[in-house]
Amino acid sequence: MLGHHPKYRGISLEEFLFTFIAALRSRNISYCVLRNYEGLPYNNLGNDIDFLIEEESLDEILQLLFSIPDIQMTGYVKRAYVASIFLHGICWGDGLSALQVDFFFRLEWKGQSFVSVKKVLTSSGEMPEMPLLLIPNAACEAFVSLHHSFLFGGFIKEKYRAKISETCRNAKKAMLELHCNAFGQEIGEKLVYLLANEKFDAAIKVVGAARKAVLFRNLKKGGFQSIISLIRHYFYEVYIRFTLAYLDTIAIIGSDGSGKSSVLSHLTKKLKNTTKLIQVLHLKPLLFLRNRVQTREPVVDPHAKPARSAFVSTLKLLSWLIEYWVFFLFASKLNLTLRIFDRYYHDILVDPKRYRYGGPMWLARWVGKMIPKPDLFILLDAPPEVLQARKQEVPFEESARQRQAYLNLVRGMKNGIIVDASRPLDEVVAEVNKVILDFMAERTRMRLGR
Repeated sequence: MLGHHPKYRGISLEEFLFTFIAALRSRNISYCVLRNYEGLPYNNLGNDIDFLIEEESLDEILQLLFSIPDIQMTGYVKRAYVASIFLHGICWGDGLSALQVDFFFRLEWKGQSFVSVKKVLTSSGEMPEMPLLLIPNAACEAFVSLHHSFLFGGFIKEKYRAKISETCRNAKKAMLELHCNAFGQEIGEKLVYLLANEKFDAAIKVVGAARKAVLFRNLKKGGFQSIISLIRHYFYEVYIRFTLAYLDTIAIIGSDGSGKSSVLSHLTKKLKNTTKLIQVLHLKPLLFLRNRVQTREPVVDPHAKPARSAFVSTLKLLSWLIEYWVFFLFASKLNLTLRIFDRYYHDILVDPKRYRYGGPMWLARWVGKMIPKPDLFILLDAPPEVLQARKQEVPFEESARQRQAYLNLVRGMKNGIIVDASRPLDEVVAEVNKVILDFMAERTRMRLGR
């Protein structure tokens, strides 16, 4: 069983920012907020807040964030150029209670620098509406906002276009200096001209040449170190995408009538911004039909169809084994991800009739040991009388048998939690939400070695 942590009451976005930024200043940690700062500290115009820092300050910043009362760190993922941190207990927006804060410590594309962090930080000044908050000068802000989409994705974000064009006109000398230092004089001058005249489509056509220029200029200047930076970039990307290091998996299980679907429908909004990506799946991975959880038809008679033959059942289990592993290692994981399963493979051990399994149970149990396990099982438990009052898809005796089988299954797990699902829905959702938040906070501390 997982341990319990103190209750987190939460603080406002304003309280968090004043506390955090005052602490940065008291420790002489250089920083600035790169963009989307206009509504701060009371409103957050972006979905996250982007800070620029020096890399050697990151550990101290993490310690600082852990020390702020009434919030939990529910997620952490580090790439070669940015660390993304997810904090629960910060109240802002339309009922949101979590915030993503990104700490950029390199301004680069595929490990190749396009402007130095020190240059942007030294250009920063106080935001008039909030003197405690430092922001870059107009040219550095426009340049960084442009190239985080231009170089990375080959597009220019619509919401930054007007400001970029205006800056290219009003601060032409500074924009030319930044672009020529990054891409050389010919490409730099061409980009500034096109952007100043709002010729965005024409500017996007220059992206290939701009990327090559950044790569070759870094190779020429940095040599072997530039190659090391390129390798480091891809190491982080492979580590995030093709290992389980930044994947958190939860399975919510229980008998028909325990309220799994109802609980799940409320959870995703409550968990917004506690992690980068949230995926909800039914039972097992679907490599070629990702939206089945939204489109599947409800099962009204789970035991109506006869069991498949032992041979076909064996093939079915083996196909599931492959699907689970391929999905866990390769599919749809580009960042820190929380996967929530509505049911899981282990359901077949409790109710083989539902899945028309006609093979030996020893084989089903063996495959269950080979399939990648969720990090956390949450059993929604209720007496058979409650289950039957909600759904009567199986006889009372079957509800009683399944309930006991689920209890036996989860009680034998080290990572199993039992939640009383006989209570009102809002109480059940609140407890499941707390269990998940505590689990995510514990996983984050493990990732950070705390």
